This record gives sequence, C-alpha cells and structure tokens, in this order.
Amino acid sequence: MLLAVGPAVLAVALSLMTFTDPVSSRTGLYAALLLAGVGIGLAFGVMDNAAVSVVPAERSGMASDMFNTLRVAGETIGVACVGGLLLTSTRQQLSADDGAMADDVVQGRLDSVRASGEEELVDRAVQGLQHGWSVVYVVLACVALAGAIAVFTMVRDRDLDRSSAAHEVCPLPAPRTSPGSPGRMPPPPPPRGP
Repeated sequence: MLLAVGPAVLAVALSLMTFTDPVSSRTGLYAALLLAGVGIGLAFGVMDNAAVSVVPAERSGMASDMFNTLRVAGETIGVACVGGLLLTSTRQQLSADDGAMADDVVQGRLDSVRASGEEELVDRAVQGLQHGWSVVYVVLACVALAGAIAVFTMVRDRDLDRSSAAHEVCPLPAPRTSPGSPGRMPPPPPPRGP
C-alpha cells in the first residue's frame, strides 16, 4: 500500500506545481516541492525493500544491484525525456522565429535574452518557459498517477513480506566430495590405542 502512496503524493505535488506561479507565490512552490520530496522519499525506501524481499536471501545482493542499475538507467532516460519535452513545449509557446531564444531560456541563459534590451521579449521568454514547465508537470503528474494505480492494483503487501513461507531460506546440503579432494581438510587421523 505504501508503495502506491508515494507516486500518488508525487502526482498531487506535480498538479500543485502546474497551478502555482513561481514568481508571485514562492511559498506555494516551496510547499509543492516539499510534497514532491515526501512522495519520492516514501517510494524509494519501499522500492528498495520490495526489490530484495521477493528473492531468496542469498540472492538479495543481486536483486539490489539489478534494482539500482535499472533505477539509475530510468532516471537518466527520464531526465532526457523531461528536457526534450520542456524544450519542445517552450518552443511551441514562442513564435517560430524565437527557436534560438527557447534554447537559451530552457538552458538558463536569460542574460542573452535580456541583452536584446526588449522587455516584451523577456516577458515572452518567461511566459514560454512557464508554459513549458506546466506541460511537463501535467505529463509527469499523469505518469505518476498511472504508476500509483498500477502499483496499487498489481502489488499486494503480502507479496513483499519476507516472513512468508514461500521465501523462507532452506539450508543448502553440504557438497559431496571425497576426503582427499581439493578445498577440503583431510579427516582427522584415527585415535591411537594405549
């Protein structure tokens, strides 16, 4: 259940960011960012546990490594997608002549826009960037909500319980080797008589 709460909280936070003007309402933005951090924090701890709790104990290191590899790869792809979506939606808001300006604004180079001296151009650039972020927030909120629904419907808490009988670790039988085989100590000598 807690695994689904994290993405749901993140979806609410992203929705709040969509309707928050970062210039006029910084406290609203900070509250939405704090809520997003709580949602992400709720999910990450539970996901780590979920990754290792569904495999036998002797394979938990492998499961943890696989989870972390996939998490980092997913974050990398996600950041690239968000950057592309931000640039595309910012360019759509600006006119076709302002493609280079959209690149500068998205990359944080507002000085090049201010250097033109036109206040109206700077206002258009900021509005284009706000539009771009609004589109990103809506898309990410939908993705987070879909993830929360998928986790809620497909993952049961009992599947993640390590103490269930299905995941109990049975001791492995001792390997069969002959007394003189490499890697084994030779048997002790027989006791001597009186």
